[in-house]
Amino acid sequence: MRYTSRYYNEDGSKTKEWHEVQALLSQKEALEAERRELEKRFPGCNSRWNKKEGGYVFCSEKSGGVHRDWVGFPRRYFAPGSSSWRCCCVHERDLDNPHVKLYPDCDPSATGCKTDPEKLRKLKS
Repeated sequence: MRYTSRYYNEDGSKTKEWHEVQALLSQKEALEAERRELEKRFPGCNSRWNKKEGGYVFCSEKSGGVHRDWVGFPRRYFAPGSSSWRCCCVHERDLDNPHVKLYPDCDPSATGCKTDPEKLRKLKS
C-alpha cells in the first residue's frame, strides 16, 4: 500500500489540493516581488522630529536605505486598496501617480517638508 495524503494520490500523482497550494504560493511570490519593486520605485523617506521644530520628512540619494542617483520629493504613498499610507520619495516621472499625495502645506517641488500631526490626523478622518 502506498502512502496517501491530502496532496498525493495512492499512485503518487499530485492531488487537486497540491496544485491549488502551488498556485497560491506562486501568487504570493508574485505579490512579494511586486512589493519589493514598489519599495524600490517609491523608497521610504528620511524623517526627523524634535520637540522644538516638530516633524520633518525629506528625500536624499539614500532615503529609506535605498541608494539611487536621484533625490525625489516626499509624498504620502497609499498602497492600492489601502486607506493607510507611508512616506516615500517620488521620482519626478512618478509625481502624477494616483497612489501618491502631497503633504499638507508642502511645496510640490520641495525635497523636504515640515509635518503637522494635527493636519495629518484630519486627513485620515
